[in-house]
Amino acid sequence: MEPPDGLVRVLVLGGGFSGAATATRLVRASGRLVVEVIDPASETGRGPAYGTSSPRRLLNVHAGAMSAFAEFPDDFVDWRRGRDPDATAEDYARRGDYGAYVEDRFRAAVATSGGRLRRVHATARAARRLAGGGVAVDIDGRELRADALVLALGTPGHAVPDGWPSDAAGRDPRFVEDPRRREFSRSDPLDLVLIVGTGLTAVDVVADVCATSPTGRVIAVSRRGLLPLAHVTPAPPPSRTLDASRLIGLPPLSVVREVRTAARSACDWRSTIAALRPATDAIWSGWTEDARRRFLRHALPYWNVHRHRAAPEAAATVERLRREGRFTVIAGRVAAIDGAGREGPLRATVSGRDGETLDLAPTLCVNGAGPDYDVSRSGSPLLESLLASGAARPGPLGSGLDVDAHGALVDAAGAASEDVFVVGALRMGRAFETTAAPDLRRQAAEVAARIATRADARFSEVRAALRDGAKGPSGACRTARDGAP
Repeated sequence: MEPPDGLVRVLVLGGGFSGAATATRLVRASGRLVVEVIDPASETGRGPAYGTSSPRRLLNVHAGAMSAFAEFPDDFVDWRRGRDPDATAEDYARRGDYGAYVEDRFRAAVATSGGRLRRVHATARAARRLAGGGVAVDIDGRELRADALVLALGTPGHAVPDGWPSDAAGRDPRFVEDPRRREFSRSDPLDLVLIVGTGLTAVDVVADVCATSPTGRVIAVSRRGLLPLAHVTPAPPPSRTLDASRLIGLPPLSVVREVRTAARSACDWRSTIAALRPATDAIWSGWTEDARRRFLRHALPYWNVHRHRAAPEAAATVERLRREGRFTVIAGRVAAIDGAGREGPLRATVSGRDGETLDLAPTLCVNGAGPDYDVSRSGSPLLESLLASGAARPGPLGSGLDVDAHGALVDAAGAASEDVFVVGALRMGRAFETTAAPDLRRQAAEVAARIATRADARFSEVRAALRDGAKGPSGACRTARDGAP
């Protein structure tokens, strides 16, 4: 389907939260935009994070901060109250319910778009820039041309932890590669579950396993053995001990010292982290790449457990299971897992930081190492095509894709694109906070406004040129019907 003359086609690749939010913003930003969301999933707006049906997997942010629209901060709370009159802004809602909310808002945008927004259930295999401007995307063997492209693909890959037998694990059902996409049942071998990683994913898995199997036990292993700390309800009052703007330009060690000092004198350390939040990207941008590497190597795990906290109910469940002896955390590393892909029991060797070696016989192994932002390891034909053609390059530290300050894709020569943009986790490396809903909705709004402004300006140029009897200014926006953007 080609857009009518005078309208501008935008392709959004990715149907999770980032893609849904960006597409909704685009059709609102300008009546001249025709938007197509390309993603193979059957649902829109859910993605791996919000596609679960487990009632124990909760958002790690209270409902009052999870609206898909910054200008309507109570939108998600109001949506929940329409289904549960007792819902409040302080609730930590189910992840699956949030996915249903995003999908509902996307469907409403489709219904009111006058045909300018639609969903295409397909896979984008490759993309290339066109010489005259715009892009061409291979969608399951057919080419679509558009005036602008938004990459909203989510995390490029899943990390492979130490000791994980990646080749054999993919053929062995006892290995769970991505637990976000897995629902556990009583038919699963849940006698002893080994989780490699102790982040928020581990919190979800522990609660699910122990609720599904009354006798199931879980052991989680990570280098430092740190679990996410808990949110509190109600949230603590704003911090009066930290002016985050003063930290911009300071080196990592100085920032860490300032934050620690402020947290110790605050009524609750959580308020210090909240006060730091608006300045984290500016602080990150002010560091050299070497400084960023040092922070990631030495401080990131401690930052993560304080910044990315667990819902109070989830944290309480995990603590209860630890007291009952059903959940154990080990600081160390998994040296090896033997038996993958073969008949017979699995054997895992865990080397503790205290020098002790443990031999385990897990019945199920879960990769809880989290996302891998290195696009060179993503295995995505789409990302590989962009990198190979020089239309894109990896971001700083090899994380995500390089973008400018406004999310425009930066090519191999360092030039920012005028028609390809990135929203979401693929900005990791250039941005530090780029996975939470408030960050994603802000990025979606900014990219939509930029595309709409440029489309409106080009449309005005064409109108003026035609009115003057000219063929049109060089570089003016043409429609996809003409064979080019």
